[in-house]
Amino acid sequence: LQKQPDFTIARVESENENVRVAKEGDYLVVRVEEGDSENVNVRIPVAVVDALFSGEGEQLNVRAALEALAAHGEGELVTVTDDNETVRVWVDGFAEAR
Repeated sequence: LQKQPDFTIARVESENENVRVAKEGDYLVVRVEEGDSENVNVRIPVAVVDALFSGEGEQLNVRAALEALAAHGEGELVTVTDDNETVRVWVDGFAEAR
């Protein structure tokens, strides 16, 4: 996946929801838009996806994916928003809670 140019992997559009999965730069991006106010954005480094699928046969290599995520460094992975709330999931440089 890392060596591929940017492209849309899948797109699903319906009356109430639009979903797009794509490779954009160094990221696998998933965008879900529900109505005008509910959105989910996921940005996973392509190196993490490649590491995850490096397992034997049909097995996922979760250890390799976590190591690739740690090596990638800080950054936001998931943002979920609606009219009233925002939820974010990210990797930061601190190994303990503040």
